[in-house]
Amino acid sequence: MLDTKFLLQELSAELNDAEQKRQYHYRRVRPFKIAFNLGMISALLFIVYAIIVPDDGATSSSIAGGIFMLCLVIYGVKHSYEHGQYKDYFQRNVVSKIIPHLGPGFIYESRGGFTQQRLEESYLFSYFNACHSEDFVSGRIEGRSISFAEVKLELLSGSDSTKTRTAFKGMYLEIQLSQQFAAPCWLVRKKKRLSENDQAEIVKLNESTSKSLGKYRLYSENAAFAQQLFSVEVINKLLTVDEDLRARKVIWGHARFAFIGNTIRIALSIRKRFMEPELSSPVTTEAFLQQELALLEECTKLVNLV
Repeated sequence: MLDTKFLLQELSAELNDAEQKRQYHYRRVRPFKIAFNLGMISALLFIVYAIIVPDDGATSSSIAGGIFMLCLVIYGVKHSYEHGQYKDYFQRNVVSKIIPHLGPGFIYESRGGFTQQRLEESYLFSYFNACHSEDFVSGRIEGRSISFAEVKLELLSGSDSTKTRTAFKGMYLEIQLSQQFAAPCWLVRKKKRLSENDQAEIVKLNESTSKSLGKYRLYSENAAFAQQLFSVEVINKLLTVDEDLRARKVIWGHARFAFIGNTIRIALSIRKRFMEPELSSPVTTEAFLQQELALLEECTKLVNLV
């Protein structure tokens, strides 16, 4: 488990430099934020005027809308640029120094990730045709290889693929075991249909095991093997992980599990970006490190899931 107090001392120089970098980029954003707030006040005044003087309502509403959109676009572009510059610096100079503390051989690639084909092979996600993956971490814990990365899957539609819908956003993990599973198995929420797999069928379990599944559903290409592998104890352990992560608000959706070959694959929906601090948050406090490292620690704990 990562010791935040130790990391604060060990990486004090890097964190202090990152804090100066944060303040620099935040100062560059502040004038635009102030202008954005003043623009919102101006837009609000035009709306009030439109209510008081109905004859000029259409003109005032158009002006208000124009001011709002202009301020929003300018502030959004500036904030996105400065935050991107700061994020790249933080990941390159701080995160890359934190990851090796997870254990010998751990590496971090800010631009690395899983391929679309790899994610499709898991059958954990509904249909998507665009994949973005970054912040790749890999290493070994207690003899098992583990790798995970941030993933965003989208469904592009329209004649020019301009319409997008997020199919999944969160962390995707793979844990490699020494032995092979006799047949692929999946454990997902009932309302989450397993991605197209003609070979997989819903596994019927005995009453006690089926009851422990709750709102989950078990799929497999070999029902007999799945019935043997997924005892009440195993299912309870998997679902306890899911309930614990949601209770502590580490994830906001439900975990999805796949057991394919010699690999356990897990998808976790998360709200917050992985190791990506905000421009408004100081980075030299223990509370900051605890918050940023929470998801990282939870991912590494899953190595002993089964």
